[in-house]
Amino acid sequence: MKAPPTLRGSALALAFVALLASACTSPMQPRSASRARASSSPAPRVVRQQEPPILGAKAPPPGALVRFDSCEALLDDIRKRARKLVGPYGFEYGSIGYGHGDLSEPGAGMVTADALSAPVPAPSEGVSGTNVQEGGIDEPDTVKTDGDLLLALHGRRLFRVDVSDETDPQPAGSIRIPGYGHQMLIVDDRALVISTQHVWRKKAREVLSDPSRTSVTVIEMDGDTMRQVARIEMEGSYVAARENGGIARLVLRSAVAGLEFKQPRDWTGPAFMRAIQRNRARVDRSKLSHWFPDYRVHRAGSASDPQPIVPCEEVHRPRLQSGLGTTSVVAIDAARAEIVGAASINADADEVYASADNLYVATHPWSQVHLGRAERTQIHMFDTRDPANIEHRASGKVAGWILNQFAMSEHDGVLRVATTRLEPGKRARTVSAVVTLRADGDRLEQIGMADGLGKNERIYAVRFIQDRGYVVTFRQVDPLYVIDLTDPGQPEVLGELKIPGFSSYLHPVGDGLLLGIGQDVSARGRMRGAQASLFDVSDPAHPARLHQMDLGGGEANVAWDHHAFLWWEPTKLALLPLSIWDEEPFNGAVGLRVGGDEGISEVGRLSHDHGKRRSYRGGITRTVIVRSVVYSMSPLGVMASDLEDLSERAFLRWRETR
Repeated sequence: MKAPPTLRGSALALAFVALLASACTSPMQPRSASRARASSSPAPRVVRQQEPPILGAKAPPPGALVRFDSCEALLDDIRKRARKLVGPYGFEYGSIGYGHGDLSEPGAGMVTADALSAPVPAPSEGVSGTNVQEGGIDEPDTVKTDGDLLLALHGRRLFRVDVSDETDPQPAGSIRIPGYGHQMLIVDDRALVISTQHVWRKKAREVLSDPSRTSVTVIEMDGDTMRQVARIEMEGSYVAARENGGIARLVLRSAVAGLEFKQPRDWTGPAFMRAIQRNRARVDRSKLSHWFPDYRVHRAGSASDPQPIVPCEEVHRPRLQSGLGTTSVVAIDAARAEIVGAASINADADEVYASADNLYVATHPWSQVHLGRAERTQIHMFDTRDPANIEHRASGKVAGWILNQFAMSEHDGVLRVATTRLEPGKRARTVSAVVTLRADGDRLEQIGMADGLGKNERIYAVRFIQDRGYVVTFRQVDPLYVIDLTDPGQPEVLGELKIPGFSSYLHPVGDGLLLGIGQDVSARGRMRGAQASLFDVSDPAHPARLHQMDLGGGEANVAWDHHAFLWWEPTKLALLPLSIWDEEPFNGAVGLRVGGDEGISEVGRLSHDHGKRRSYRGGITRTVIVRSVVYSMSPLGVMASDLEDLSERAFLRWRETR
């Protein structure tokens, strides 16, 4: 069957445009080279570009950052790289600093593990804290409590609830916060609320949006009142934040701002060529202010003049290209409500991990993405011990891609990274590994690897605990690997357990015990519903599953949000939000008692969807414990429940707390 003439014409036009765009991308390519390429074997999966020498650039050893001796040299380098990426409609997707989207199979971007290496101290005795990655390193969340006041973010407001009376929570005021996507950190009597904003402007009958801006609103809680002390507004998208010692460290990813490209008026080849040439000329006229972020501070109704987060002479980039965006690590002193230190590199940021002394930023270079997967992951190490002098310490790379921040963990100066990669061959096959790296000068050097995990599978969960690593891979069955990291130079797989289903979250619940939250699956790998599993890893050579409980045909939020999980050690209670959509729908949270003869038993369930409060928006997002009360939060409000059986004590709507 022949295609209609119009479709055939469109296909020919598109092919012609593609050829023109290809020709424009390499205008100086000799004809002989083109013939040689056409007659050779098929091109490899990834084309690694040979970059021209850069005037003014200092030549570092392979793997280190490219450094520049002047701002002019830095701008010249950016322009040259940007000209290769600009097309008729602007920059190619994934080259301007917004990352690459999902770099693996569906669901791989979800939070799948928590890499605790030490117990997390509670804010005070009898009060639960945020489920964080490293003990002593706090992470932003939507709910925080000190045992007397509960702070919660809902909509565009920060609410306070007095929880000093266990039977009668009372509203204690609220304050409006600009932006959206709010998270907060608490330092003494101040709340640092992180939010995202867009800057809108009008031009020629169009409303344009500049790249995102990240705001940190500093709220002081003085007795019964809350007041805004300052708001720090920075160019860039928020990636992650950590806090310790009263210093909040934010990682921002900023894209090119203010470069307005001309688009072709029609789909003809000449129109495409003219648009490409105009856009290249626009890049050639760009300034450093287009590429690197600035910030300003708002206090008492006035704003400071914009100034760069990091001076251009201190900005570097990786030798292997990873986009045109800029990653900045910014230190904010909560007591002074101002930026006290920062560092930037000309690269994108995808995942962030922080230890007590260092912060690691992982990114997938744009030139290393193939079939939706990254063939390499770059890792940049920043020394954060001195907040006023954040320094890039080392850079390195690992083969394949990592799922999230929990695939990284530092122990005794060694970084452990769990990664999945494509094996070479006609058929795309995957294999996973745990790689160990140590800083050697300004390079992160690989010193060991435990390879061959989960062939033709990918990683679903990782947990590093001291000198042990626990890795879950999955395709049809769930292998749980126990890895010995005592000698980082020779990691070794000690044991393996294969069972149906998989765990997407692992949490230590006692000596040699792990609680896994994930999915039960059929023999063909079809998901059947949420499940909880208790693993005995006391004998690393023979891990075993002691107990398994079906939770219903749905999923638990901890699969993508580790802050939704709460483990209360005094009573061996696990609380997790749960959504069930089988014969008996449920939207709330479940409490599980772990340990003892039964292994796992259900204590009860919490729900805000009942009675006059019935609403589709009633799904529980967080739970906290204050002494003998469980407080659960949803878009409807906060509910107080008994710790022993989860029976309801009181309910307070958000609209009643303003």
